[in-house]
Amino acid sequence: MFKIGDKVRVQKLADISQDGTADFVGKVGVLRAYRIVDGSGVGCLVDFGSSEESVWFFEKELVSA
Repeated sequence: MFKIGDKVRVQKLADISQDGTADFVGKVGVLRAYRIVDGSGVGCLVDFGSSEESVWFFEKELVSA
């Protein structure tokens, strides 16, 4: 499990139907928050910096950067 403030890389997507999220595969961001999602996993809010945005990913989609 990652800690808030850790740098993470988006490794893969569990659901490729999400609009625009595929653009973040391979990018590095900072973990900002956690959220339990529908009992199927843990959601992680990743901040990609001032020029990008913050996006929710499943924990299993991320690796340490």
